[in-house]
Amino acid sequence: MAPKATDGTPKKKVPLLDKMLVAVTDYLERKVDERHLRKTAEEVREASQEASQEYKTVAVSSLPMKEVVKVLDLKHNWWDHELQDVQPVPLPPLLVGTLSLIKSASTRSPTTEASTQWIIDTLILNAYDIAGSDIPYAQPVNVQTERSFKYGPVKLHGQKVNLSARPDYGIWYGEHEAVCLNVLIVEAKKVDIGSGAAQALGYMGCIHRERKRFPKRESTVYGMATDGTMFWFFKISDDSKWSQHVVPAPENHYESVFGLLVYLFRRAALASPTHSKESSAQSYEREETEETSGALAAIYEDVEMKT
Repeated sequence: MAPKATDGTPKKKVPLLDKMLVAVTDYLERKVDERHLRKTAEEVREASQEASQEYKTVAVSSLPMKEVVKVLDLKHNWWDHELQDVQPVPLPPLLVGTLSLIKSASTRSPTTEASTQWIIDTLILNAYDIAGSDIPYAQPVNVQTERSFKYGPVKLHGQKVNLSARPDYGIWYGEHEAVCLNVLIVEAKKVDIGSGAAQALGYMGCIHRERKRFPKRESTVYGMATDGTMFWFFKISDDSKWSQHVVPAPENHYESVFGLLVYLFRRAALASPTHSKESSAQSYEREETEETSGALAAIYEDVEMKT
């Protein structure tokens, strides 16, 4: 918290909207660069969140799926088959070896949330490595664990509240760390995968709604919840409709899961805020999917040659 003024003179507060308008005007008149504009936007967002602290905070993890979709105003889309259409990717030898080590180390012990995270860690790291190769003009992709954030206010049971989130993993693109730049949320749950699925969708919904505050930014967000055996993949599209794809992975058969993770990392690396401003969100998503599909074809061939 910033120290209070000690000279007895009250500090003049600049309204948040005015502060943002000044920054945008200065940027358009080329008085400041994009970094300054982004910094101001982040300061305004944080100040706005502080101003809403009088509202009660509710953890997303406490909400069932029904409440998640209601408070975040999400609609189910039965016809979006993007995730179902992603092809499996053969596991590279290093990943196969690591998974075997995990299995042998935990065979005689009950599976716990921690051991489930071992599996997720190695899948994510290997998918990150493969997806980041040979992409010209790619955005830097970053993986972060257990970062807390809040979104709100939203209306829950007739009252305005803030939602708090702490996903196990958040994958975001670009050089500037910001919650609204997350594109993939991962939640590991050994017990009650249903609650883990609701958590993942809730975290995604908060990011989706945060990104919707920037009208020209494409706001599609992906997510995954897993107990190490069943993997629930989610998508919230730009029009606030969500879809899901459940993938079983018995006996270390993670090819389909791995293919989806590689695909989603590629989507993140190919994300372009500048590009999305120049075209509609829908056409941007189509173009990005085509680029990702082409890049994945090269991955399949490369991995198969190494196995």
